[in-house]
Amino acid sequence: MFLRRLLPTASLAGACLAPAHAVEPALLDAQLKRLAALLGDSYATAYPERAQVQTFSRPAGQNLSLALFTIEAYGGGNNHRQYLAVFEEDVDETGRRGHFMLRGVTQVGAKGWRAVPVMQAEARFDEASGTAHFVVPALVNAPGDAANFPSKKVDIRLVLDRSGLSEVQSRVAP
Repeated sequence: MFLRRLLPTASLAGACLAPAHAVEPALLDAQLKRLAALLGDSYATAYPERAQVQTFSRPAGQNLSLALFTIEAYGGGNNHRQYLAVFEEDVDETGRRGHFMLRGVTQVGAKGWRAVPVMQAEARFDEASGTAHFVVPALVNAPGDAANFPSKKVDIRLVLDRSGLSEVQSRVAP
């Protein structure tokens, strides 16, 4: 199976996203495989045992699932990239429809740059603007670090709005 499941957790304050019910792994699994195929090249392959998902429930009842996954060997080389994708559970007046819509995807790590070793995102939802804000702990390469062993703690700050998912500011952790 492509996904490694995490317990849905969130650090919540104000109008935040709450932990959601467990997402059906097979449904999101298929979406992630298609997305990884689109992001890769003819040499690259997804790295299934590293995929992690964290799901949050929006105040309106819809679930947002953050999926962290790795693709390696672009161009046949010894390299990798990490991506974070946000999927929204498709819900209508009859309830959950068993489908996930891709809301946004962005690169969050790569060899020699940055890595998210464990998905432990915090999420906050702003009902007035319809945006979701995520903070994802990560590590960046510091001087002297080997390419695959970053050591400096940072927080990746992301915003999901109508235009998609974007990184707004990363902050070095103390």
